[in-house]
Amino acid sequence: MGKFRDRRQSHCYLQNEASTNPLIIPTTATAAAQIKTQTKVFDEALTIARNIDAPHQRERALTHVVTRLPAMKAVGVARTIDDPSLRSRALAEIATRLPTEMQPNVLDEALSVAHSIDHLESRAEALAEIATRLPTGMQPSVLDEVLMLAPSIKNPLALNKIATQLPAAHALEAARSIDLPVLREFVIARIAPRLPAAHGLEVARSFDAPFYHANALAEIAPRLPPQTQASILDEALAAARSENRFALRAEALAQIATRLPPETQQGIFEEALMVARCIEKPEESAKALAEVAARLPLQTRRMSSTRL
Repeated sequence: MGKFRDRRQSHCYLQNEASTNPLIIPTTATAAAQIKTQTKVFDEALTIARNIDAPHQRERALTHVVTRLPAMKAVGVARTIDDPSLRSRALAEIATRLPTEMQPNVLDEALSVAHSIDHLESRAEALAEIATRLPTGMQPSVLDEVLMLAPSIKNPLALNKIATQLPAAHALEAARSIDLPVLREFVIARIAPRLPAAHGLEVARSFDAPFYHANALAEIAPRLPPQTQASILDEALAAARSENRFALRAEALAQIATRLPPETQQGIFEEALMVARCIEKPEESAKALAEVAARLPLQTRRMSSTRL
């Protein structure tokens, strides 16, 4: 049975190679022919998506296809998506590709659909995503609405998703409404480097976890006045060295090293490698070494590889 299935798949693949490749990659076709081919392939994708039996999978497939379609055609197809969360996001994405004079009406439609979502978390997620596509003048009221919804959301992962979509100041306010301390600090750590430098520095110093403290300081340091950068990076190094989890300590040290001047970089990278090699569990050690290696400058990489 397996061999028969393989033969069928092989035949299908060869048939597709012979029939579709000349269409998708025409060597001498005119622009008009290429557009005709693209339209045909889009129609094929839509037909397949619409014929999916499982409703949720069908809606997700349609949403994916619609965001690839030419904007004028995409609007009509997006309006056939039943799920209001998916439909509102699709309309917001398409609006940014429409002629300027058409954008306000489609964005208003996307907001109207988002407001009709009964599930509170889904509504907040949709509004947060749509807000990022709105003109500056339309954003404040939508962002305020998301922030009003945030405290009522009990799912920390949903709050994380919403917070990371919002502008930094609004994201910080939403993140602070997360009840679970570990997740709250994780989300705020991702937001801190996006804040104005002075505010970000204040937030970075509030973290209990040394890893977040060190990483946030390393990200913020380059945006501070040159005369203060060295002391902030020293503070980041001290925080990293106080991290008891070796894998996180190695990663933090390597991240800080990328911000240091060349004359001090080498020593911190070597320290990070030493920490990664001290991890007893092979899986964790391998991951930590990979994190350090990904940050090594080429010259340091060559020098370190001789010690492996």
